[in-house]
Amino acid sequence: MLSPVCNMIINFSCKTVLFLAGGSILLYASNPNKATQIFTNLFYRGIQLYTYLEYNVERAIKYINETYPANIQIVENTYAVKDNKKVHIQETKYTENGTVDADFILYEKDGYNLTMFHNKLYIPGIGQESPTPKESTASFISFTVTYQNKPSDEPPLSLSFKSDKMNYFMVGNHIDKYVVWFLTKQQHGLDNYGVSYNAQIMDNNVNLPKVSSDDLIVFQDAAYTITPLNKN
Repeated sequence: MLSPVCNMIINFSCKTVLFLAGGSILLYASNPNKATQIFTNLFYRGIQLYTYLEYNVERAIKYINETYPANIQIVENTYAVKDNKKVHIQETKYTENGTVDADFILYEKDGYNLTMFHNKLYIPGIGQESPTPKESTASFISFTVTYQNKPSDEPPLSLSFKSDKMNYFMVGNHIDKYVVWFLTKQQHGLDNYGVSYNAQIMDNNVNLPKVSSDDLIVFQDAAYTITPLNKN
């Protein structure tokens, strides 16, 4: 099965050949012998061109897919999240310094979710990282968020970072206010983008750390760190 790019090129080439062939037919009325020769040459060249394109374009695409599989896969499964809105990375604008104009970049595949910030790719399989994403043995049993604008009669919101369709507990993964705001909108339909919060965590070792919208959580192989979020 030919790729869309290959089909487009071949269809264009065939239409061009047919157009020229049509001109040759018109020429036939005035000079039959010359028109026959031109038409025969065009027909022969058309067959050559079709065979060349079909073989070489598909071979080039196969070479790219085999040589750069990770890069192609990443583009297909990568999204930019800006102001709590997720769009495909190919539809994202870039800043003047060439970085992606997003609060964070989200790579989704096979049930795991990897977060990237400020054009720094925290994706296993790139650079010196391991070839496949690795799940941390550290995790949260619960993560409850209390937003500054929460009505007094409403309970804190509970966020999930792992289910059968997602997993944010990945080695090297970053969770900060942008991720919390994004998951709040996804899981509760509440757009609290820009609203400060405090959160209570219970982790898999039954530790009870507290974090706020000023903190950054980074997962490691068997642990996670909490540090002040770099303000820029």
